Amino acid sequence: MPHVSPRTPAWAARPALFLVGVLFVPLGGSLVLDGHGFGFVFAAMGLLFLVTWWFLQPEQPTARARRRQRWACSLSLVTAALVVTAAVLFLGTGAHRPTFAELAPSIGVGVLAVAALVARVVVGVNGRRS
Repeated sequence: MPHVSPRTPAWAARPALFLVGVLFVPLGGSLVLDGHGFGFVFAAMGLLFLVTWWFLQPEQPTARARRRQRWACSLSLVTAALVVTAAVLFLGTGAHRPTFAELAPSIGVGVLAVAALVARVVVGVNGRRS
């Protein structure tokens, strides 16, 4: 796993690991699809950053809080994956003026990303209330 100094606060390390991981995985995947072998390295590093992000979760006192935290982290990953997918679908339409039929998949995935983000916020708000 990547080394995170004990002096680095979790509020700084976790968002950085999540952002780098979310950016490296699709970058590596696109490089692999283009035939570049070092794309596997980018994808593996992104997955390693995401695993480290997952294991740096603060310890929760109750089983219910741990379950809610796992839901929140899973929804964060799903939201990031859907946003990246929507961006790839949108940017893959080409330089011409796209029709609605060409944009419909990216719009649909974008709506799913917004729904996942709203669910993540609801889980977080419910966790703060209880």
